[in-house]
Amino acid sequence: MGAPEIDIRLGWFCPNICAADIRRSLEFYLLLGFERTGGNPTENWATLRLGQTELHLFHGYIFENLLHWRGGDIEAIAELAKLQGIEAETAAARHPDGSWTLTLRDPAGNGIFLNTYPDERLRFLAGERASIPGLVAWAGEAGAGMEWQLATPEPQALADWYGLLGMESGPGTAPGSLLLSQGDTLLALDSGLSCNRIVVRTGSEEALQACLQRLADVGLAVTDGLLDDPDGNEVVVSV
Repeated sequence: MGAPEIDIRLGWFCPNICAADIRRSLEFYLLLGFERTGGNPTENWATLRLGQTELHLFHGYIFENLLHWRGGDIEAIAELAKLQGIEAETAAARHPDGSWTLTLRDPAGNGIFLNTYPDERLRFLAGERASIPGLVAWAGEAGAGMEWQLATPEPQALADWYGLLGMESGPGTAPGSLLLSQGDTLLALDSGLSCNRIVVRTGSEEALQACLQRLADVGLAVTDGLLDDPDGNEVVVSV
């Protein structure tokens, strides 16, 4: 018999925003069409979704935006990273409650946080598509979703690094860009950006116009589809 197959999938992608004011950040992303799925703003955290994509907001728990995955076999991922010569920023650790954590940093300086609780691991293996349990099917536009774009002068080098963690790469939509994928995770690597961007796709022209109107109603200007969220992150709003 051959050796058992090792599952190195990173898990559900649920990037984290370091929010200065959790309520302002939550209100902003609700205006963009996100739906709150959990968390507790009075405890300074909230979870949201847009289509099949997730976004988590935190105040006081983290000190930078993080590329965050949950549900993966962190022990196996940590071993893979070590074999590939990737040095952990904080070593993989198993905690008394059975959860695992691991932090890395990619060559472009982006913090990466992986954590998994035992029940999450079981749900991920069972094929559930969201880190939050018990969600009903997304009722909004079928094409709605979010993509994170990472600024890097060398997209191919960064894609190669993520390839060591099992992500696949292909051509992006913009010249000089690449697209990373694994499961529902999509990350764009773009040499034409000066900073990371969050791309919000409404799914239809009608939904886009409704989104722009909601923003205008509270005095938020969108220039060429671009605006800043309350924490200074560049956000692109498009179909």
